[in-house]
Amino acid sequence: MPIRAFEEAAAELRARAEGGNCHAAEGLADLLRARGDDASLAELRALADGGGWYAAERLVELLVDRGDDAAMADVRALADDGDDYATEVLVAIRDPDMAQTVRARAHAGDRYAQDLVVEWLVDPGDLEAVPELRTYVQAGNGYAEELLVRLLFHQGDEQAATELRARAEAGNTYAATLLVRLLVERGDDRSVTELQTLANAGDRYAGTRLVEVLASRTAP
Repeated sequence: MPIRAFEEAAAELRARAEGGNCHAAEGLADLLRARGDDASLAELRALADGGGWYAAERLVELLVDRGDDAAMADVRALADDGDDYATEVLVAIRDPDMAQTVRARAHAGDRYAQDLVVEWLVDPGDLEAVPELRTYVQAGNGYAEELLVRLLFHQGDEQAATELRARAEAGNTYAATLLVRLLVERGDDRSVTELQTLANAGDRYAGTRLVEVLASRTAP
């Protein structure tokens, strides 16, 4: 955007924001982030310091976009001061120092840190993550349990199936669904018998998948 057009747009958004228009305030923050020069960075910082959460998030993004040592130091300082968005962004880009810090917080029982680890630092296909996830599950983290159940399904052996059964019997519907999918993938007589048992007990999904398995067995 040409500088004159930027200045005119910014001036209009500032005036509306000062009049209490929250959409204008957000538009101004977006405009400053897109411009990205030193003056825009300084204004975004002032808006964030004034309590504007939307401006604070755009500030973090602009600093990360810049990516130089000074900018990243600012992001880390924001995270150290309790800025959750700065913390999450650093975890998302796999900043090693923040990843280590967040993992330590997670192991100490910090629920928010556990969620960040599960969302950003655990590979959904990494079976070696199971012990770490199980620790969070035992602390009552349902988000970690969802990923643990998914990893057990991918593990696919009898030990994993046994744990899926136990979680399904305890009321975990996601575990129940993935147990059925695992039995269908196996497709042997023992798995079909278990599917029949589940269907007879009222599991409609097991009943549907059982029909598919039996039909595939009789198909020419």
